[in-house]
Amino acid sequence: MRPKRVFTIVPELIQGDAVGTDALHLNQALTSLGYTTAIMYNRHDLTDPTSHLKMVFNRIEAEPAVFAEDILLYHYAVEWPLGDQIYQKFPGKRILRYHNVTPDDLLRPYNKQIADFCKRGHDNLKKLDPPDLLLAVSTENLTDYQTVTGNQPNSAVLPPYSQAEFLLSAKIDDRFVAKLKSITEPKFLFVGRISPHKNLHQLIE
Repeated sequence: MRPKRVFTIVPELIQGDAVGTDALHLNQALTSLGYTTAIMYNRHDLTDPTSHLKMVFNRIEAEPAVFAEDILLYHYAVEWPLGDQIYQKFPGKRILRYHNVTPDDLLRPYNKQIADFCKRGHDNLKKLDPPDLLLAVSTENLTDYQTVTGNQPNSAVLPPYSQAEFLLSAKIDDRFVAKLKSITEPKFLFVGRISPHKNLHQLIE
């Protein structure tokens, strides 16, 4: 019997963020297949009385049978204790959507706090139960999960959803093109989010 509900949990939804975009598109795909879906997100801990996820977590603990035929889809990309706790307690099938965690050594020269945050997120993979399905965004991420945890769960590689169609259909900004053409010096054009681990300095070098 096909489960009726799929609960997606993701640390945050930010416009333009790859993990959030993937979560939204996967949710749309599941809805089109007839599942009842819900996306839940925040970084709040279980002491926050306003957290919707706290209420969900409490009900999972109190009435696990209610969720026994459901699926949990956990988008894993950072340290998120609340997400880990919900995943560990969920009584139904569990899918771990592994986006990889940014290697801490790429960020450590710029921000030790964020680097430590990423390291804990990567290390915490070992504390999670093996999922019913590991859905990695690349073969490299699949290998990374297997290496870190020593687990070999049922797995598949599904590249992350993107907005390529939207980008290809976007209208050309003639003023921007004219501005680029007016610059006679060498030009470097980077399309994406500016962040230390993107290594833009290496592009210039």
